Amino acid sequence: MTRFVGLDVSQKLTSICVVDETGRRLWRGQCSTDPEQLERMVKGHAGGDARVGLETGPMTPWLVHALRGRGLDVVCLDARHASAALKMPMNKTDQNDAEGLAQIMRTGWYRPVHVARQSGTPIARQSERLKVL
Repeated sequence: MTRFVGLDVSQKLTSICVVDETGRRLWRGQCSTDPEQLERMVKGHAGGDARVGLETGPMTPWLVHALRGRGLDVVCLDARHASAALKMPMNKTDQNDAEGLAQIMRTGWYRPVHVARQSGTPIARQSERLKVL
């Protein structure tokens, strides 16, 4: 049975929600925005074959590649496209946003966004140049 996970990412904490194929919430919680802890939470509550979704944002490239490197099936969702669905709940909280992202992953109602490798970003290129010097 496939499980779907929504991650609402902020600098310090990430809200996580796990739903099943029928949309029933199985678990939700928070942990620090650290790939190792996120992997442990996702695999512990949703299993290794879970489909994970998170919105585009400043931390997205780093987090998407770190989680994919740990074997998770991660999809980056276009924040503008997902925002319409996330505005519907009366109580807008990080946990409700994480649940909304999990439901979007379950229904397939999203636009995936390509996330470039970090070495292609201007900051990464600059740091690579500084290492050479």
